Amino acid sequence: MCGRFGIATDIEDLQDFFVFDPASVEYVKRWNVAPTDPVLTYGARGPQTAEYMRWGLIPSWARDAKKTRPINARSESVSERPMFRR
Repeated sequence: MCGRFGIATDIEDLQDFFVFDPASVEYVKRWNVAPTDPVLTYGARGPQTAEYMRWGLIPSWARDAKKTRPINARSESVSERPMFRR
């Protein structure tokens, strides 16, 4: 499992794979993206859309999203964990 990643691809190279208006986002290369940081996403709000979203999971039962900050799950035990069981 990882807790950080980097994205250092030129925006022109991203557009080779994903069709979106580069003016719709303020893209900056980042070398140390941590959980809860905003992350560039594609297609979340429709085809050919790019936007920043918060990295992390918010369980359906969480009362306060700021207190619960899971970022990933192990595939071998995901069905056993209360957070992912449903």
